[in-house]
Amino acid sequence: MMKTVGLWIDLQKAVIVSATEQVVGIEFVNSYIDNRRWQLDVWELPAAIKQRMSDDQLGRFYANVSGFVLNARSVLIFGPGEAKSELRRRLGIDNYTGTIVGCETAGRMTESQIVSKVQHRFGVHHGVAVSAVRRALP
Repeated sequence: MMKTVGLWIDLQKAVIVSATEQVVGIEFVNSYIDNRRWQLDVWELPAAIKQRMSDDQLGRFYANVSGFVLNARSVLIFGPGEAKSELRRRLGIDNYTGTIVGCETAGRMTESQIVSKVQHRFGVHHGVAVSAVRRALP
């Protein structure tokens, strides 16, 4: 059964909505990156080390999110900042063979707004069961 995926992403989390003919699933992936911590410079570490630590954490986050998308027929990526473009690049690195149907700017959205946007984009309007799974970085 082929699935389509729509996801809202920023630097803190991704909300992934996967849809098949029978079910819509919602998964949540947290990056555990606290930008305020980096900006306030509370750690007594050189800037280069802090940057490398942040980049490593972001890399793991994008890789984790990419894993949810790689077997999808098509994907819609949306969100407020640069994370959507970074994920798009990561999908290229991971040899995603499906179709990226859009990479759109979108502000903060509720879970139901995200699901609705994905259902509308992919034409999944019938009364389907929604299952939610929360996942974090390993």
